[in-house]
Amino acid sequence: MAVKDVIAALDWQDSTVSADEAAAMIPSGSTVYIGGGCAVPQATVAALEATAADRPGVRLIHDLAVLRNGKFS
Repeated sequence: MAVKDVIAALDWQDSTVSADEAAAMIPSGSTVYIGGGCAVPQATVAALEATAADRPGVRLIHDLAVLRNGKFS
């Protein structure tokens, strides 16, 4: 593999999506584990919560308290 191919493969910005787009990719009935401590994608979690009615049966599982409006949830 040429160096230019390796660099192209590392160009993650070409494959990024918005939080709303990521949430829309989760099909009904899925179980989504959210972990990672400080790396929790809070915008994506918020998008999943905001559109929960669109995807019945989606379960969010996490082991981290999230601070929202000064309160842990």
